Amino acid sequence: MVCISVEKRVRIYGLAQEGFPSRYIAKKENVSQSSVVRICNKAEETGTRIKRLSVGIANSDELWEVIQKV
Repeated sequence: MVCISVEKRVRIYGLAQEGFPSRYIAKKENVSQSSVVRICNKAEETGTRIKRLSVGIANSDELWEVIQKV
C-alpha cells in the first residue's frame, strides 16, 4: 500500500472540483482512478483538511493574480 501525500491529495481534489474527469486526474497524478474517487468522496463526506486546503490554494491563486495586475 502506497501512501499518497497530503499535497497530492489536495491537487487531486482541486482538479476534481475544477471538473476534470477522474481518469484524467489519475493519469496526471500517477495514481489509480479508484484512489481519485476515494479521496474525493472522503473529502466531501467528512469535510477534511484536504477540502479546506484546496479552497485555500484557489484563494491564494486569485490573490496572486490580483498582485500581478498591480
